[in-house]
Amino acid sequence: MRRLFPILIGSWLLALATPQPAHAWWEWLEEFSGAGPWKGFDIDSRLVCFVDTNGDKRARVDASQAVRDASKSADTARTTPSAMAWQNALTAWRRAFEKAERAAGGQAYKAIEAKRDAEMAAKAAGADPTGLQSAAEAYERAAKAMQSVATGGDVRAFAIPGLLYSACALKPYERRRASIDVGMRFVWAKDDPRFAGGQRISLTMLEPAFSWNVIDSRQWDILDYGLGAGFYWMSSEAFPSFSGGFLEPIRLDFHAPTNAPAWAKIPIFRAGLLVFPGGFDTNAFAPRADVAHRIGRDWVKSFGIYADVEQILNLLNKP
Repeated sequence: MRRLFPILIGSWLLALATPQPAHAWWEWLEEFSGAGPWKGFDIDSRLVCFVDTNGDKRARVDASQAVRDASKSADTARTTPSAMAWQNALTAWRRAFEKAERAAGGQAYKAIEAKRDAEMAAKAAGADPTGLQSAAEAYERAAKAMQSVATGGDVRAFAIPGLLYSACALKPYERRRASIDVGMRFVWAKDDPRFAGGQRISLTMLEPAFSWNVIDSRQWDILDYGLGAGFYWMSSEAFPSFSGGFLEPIRLDFHAPTNAPAWAKIPIFRAGLLVFPGGFDTNAFAPRADVAHRIGRDWVKSFGIYADVEQILNLLNKP
């Protein structure tokens, strides 16, 4: 027990300092086969994030279709060249470029030179068919370059480089696809005369976990699935402290989609299912004689309401 509290305090400080924490201000675990229900709070931090820098699948499909449409418009202009035909081609290629840029997301900077050339050609086009053709062809090159970036695929992993840098802070068009998390639960049960003489029972849990976004869409990615495993410590003045391991095979996080405004992404609702494989000894919770029995493998539902601190900081830093 002498080593327990430094470990817990160190883990708690680590969770506070690590990038993009989502702090739960309320946590509830249902009643075990013994003591409970448990109420308290949870601190959850993302240590490593896997970030998709491209747009979602639908955006890439839209960009590809826009490129095909623009190609047809350009073919028409080459067959029967005129100012109107090349203006239509320019408009179509500009639209295709914008869709490809949206699909390229955070990787759009890779085609920035093509974008600059297209914008300069469009400014110099005027109403002359030759100038409009040059502008349309410049946007064609830019759109195809951007589409190449968008369909290349790029998923990056971020690890913790230091305490002052938010490694999981997302740039525009980026989307977190998965993350490695660490969480600390601090919950308690009290006023149950059947266990510990009605005194408070404290439960502290340390849990590394892995979670990923289930839906590949910036408009509908509202669900993360996670699983984890960790250790728990149980203590009370009524019985000797003890510890053990637990598993969380199901953890569902419901939140606003990536395209939602920052304020809408602050709340996160979590539902999970915990299992304590080793169960609990007959006298683990200092039970009354009439309820004393060994508790086998125990399954416990958990619920939490979180506030994503990263989104709060985004709002506070917004100009």
